[in-house]
Amino acid sequence: MLMIKHIVHINFSITVGGIDTMLVDILNEQCKIARTTLVIINDKIDDTVLKTLNPEVRVIKINRKEGAKDVLKIFKLNMILFKLNPSIIHCHNSNVVNFLVFKKCPIVLTVHDINYSTKSYHKYTHIFAISKAVKRDIEKNGNFPVSVIYNGVNEQLIRRKTEQNNKEEFKLVIVSRLEHVKKGQDLALKAIKNLSSNYKVRLDLIGNGNSLAYLKNLTLELGLNDKVNFLGVKSRNYIHENLKNYDLLIQPSRYEGFGLTIVEAMFAKIPVLASDIDGPSEILNKGEFGFCFKSNNLEDLILKLDAIIFNYTSFYNKSVNKAYLRAKEEFSISSTSKNYINYYKKILK
Repeated sequence: MLMIKHIVHINFSITVGGIDTMLVDILNEQCKIARTTLVIINDKIDDTVLKTLNPEVRVIKINRKEGAKDVLKIFKLNMILFKLNPSIIHCHNSNVVNFLVFKKCPIVLTVHDINYSTKSYHKYTHIFAISKAVKRDIEKNGNFPVSVIYNGVNEQLIRRKTEQNNKEEFKLVIVSRLEHVKKGQDLALKAIKNLSSNYKVRLDLIGNGNSLAYLKNLTLELGLNDKVNFLGVKSRNYIHENLKNYDLLIQPSRYEGFGLTIVEAMFAKIPVLASDIDGPSEILNKGEFGFCFKSNNLEDLILKLDAIIFNYTSFYNKSVNKAYLRAKEEFSISSTSKNYINYYKKILK
């Protein structure tokens, strides 16, 4: 049987973003099977995220300044790879390959979203897409070897909702970067404004980003200061502990390759309402395991929210258990890790 001796993952940064925290989960699983190393090229590092890594994972920091043309740092990166002598190098940003002179083993890439440049994809031995939607997006731009491996979640870390909230207030949450052009938080705010005359609702936004000022101003303009809370960036532990306290997770994105927070909500047994774009719709199987509204359609978002809030018990009972089973079957972190390992072995044959 082919043994994988050493897996080296390379990324530019490690922050609280979805890609980076997902990478940490994969590393924590793969280190149980093989020697595993994480190489971080830039100095953009959140130590609170690194602390969640299994001690068995070796971490090497190159400490390059973001955007700097630092030849010595690139030389350092390649010398480290030469000494590590990996079985396979797994990159999580397509530009990483342009820094690599060391190419004595297969170099693979995971593409984590749609609408990325495919300029460097031909330099990789193999490409992984986190969803069928991402795979289709890649294949539109060239004939690349692409396989789908879904992102996964560690179910053991997520506290589950065991009963419906009996409080009068209906609590909604959005967990994502504050980037309204892509993530659609502005639609959610406008929908809350429309519904607030009929229901006592509260929306918490977890995350930070370039749209923070815009969204706060919009909240003020809509008169929603007492109904909307900007909670800022929260750790994965916080999210996994507190998702169960909400009645509904909304993901109103205008485009999205996957939607890890949808999977986390499914494991937490709270219903999900997402736009019907490819990534989220793929997770929810077009509304079979949650609820979908027409993308970028405020009227339909309001209509679906109104129906869910008004008939919440029925919607809750209809969705959460089968959504949980779907997540357990398709989106566990152990399955994600095993699928990568199996593909590594195929590539190394």
